[in-house]
Amino acid sequence: MFCLNRWVLVSTVFVFTCGGLTVGKSEKLSYGEFFKSNRYEKACELDFEKFAAKHQPPQHLRNAIERNKEKIRSTGFGEVKGMPGFIVKHFDANRVINADRMEECIKRFNLDRLAVAKKYIAKVDGQWMVFAEMIKPDSSKKYDSTSLEFVQQLAKLAEETGYRDWQGNWLFNKEGKLTCIDSENDSFAIGRSRLEDGKTPQHCKTQYVLSLAIFGGSIDPEARQWLQDKINALRKSPEGVAEHTKNTPDTILPWSKKFDGPNINISNVKQHLEKLREESYGMRQGILSESMAFART
Repeated sequence: MFCLNRWVLVSTVFVFTCGGLTVGKSEKLSYGEFFKSNRYEKACELDFEKFAAKHQPPQHLRNAIERNKEKIRSTGFGEVKGMPGFIVKHFDANRVINADRMEECIKRFNLDRLAVAKKYIAKVDGQWMVFAEMIKPDSSKKYDSTSLEFVQQLAKLAEETGYRDWQGNWLFNKEGKLTCIDSENDSFAIGRSRLEDGKTPQHCKTQYVLSLAIFGGSIDPEARQWLQDKINALRKSPEGVAEHTKNTPDTILPWSKKFDGPNINISNVKQHLEKLREESYGMRQGILSESMAFART
């Protein structure tokens, strides 16, 4: 696809979401025509297929899903008997997208004391669902998340992603890494610990790191002092108080693309997810209408 003077050159064989050669007969479409065309829908579908393939469950989980389909449908959200080690989380693929982005952030900044619970997507009787790894610490070991090293790594993660939903959502895994178990979009919403001074934007690095103040006196004195100094430094810096929106490079993870890989267009994935949601809603409405019509006969 070539983007020239508000026109899009589209191949009838392949559709690319960035610059590159096309193969086959081409035609010129405006941006509006392209995004309304079935070619755009196909591009979104192909990216979703790649996304689903990347996050397909391991074989033992696929076997467990097949054996427990009825229990999974009736549970919807939570633990399912017969599937130890995993939790069903409806079909909110944003949890998977955000987990991917958090993993990349952890890798990029070498936050080696942190981890993210694995998440997979799979179809259950034609309906997509999310399955999350259940994190259980080794009860024979003692863990401490209040040290300076942990607080520094959590602060860096917060600064880069806007994560703010700390309480109850981070557990130690068996390797001793502090692991995020909740990566839904709401985990990046405005937290309870924040500045309300009328000057500091709600979405900025200062507010993100300040969310860690919810731990208060439970962290080591050295870590507490470091965190206070970090927040004060951010408050005084242009970068720390720069407002983040959906259109700024630095922003909360659900809006950000800076941790996305090159092979899957996540914007296309989200567009296809929206289509699936609309189709699912339409199907439910159709079933409801049929049931009401039957009841009246």
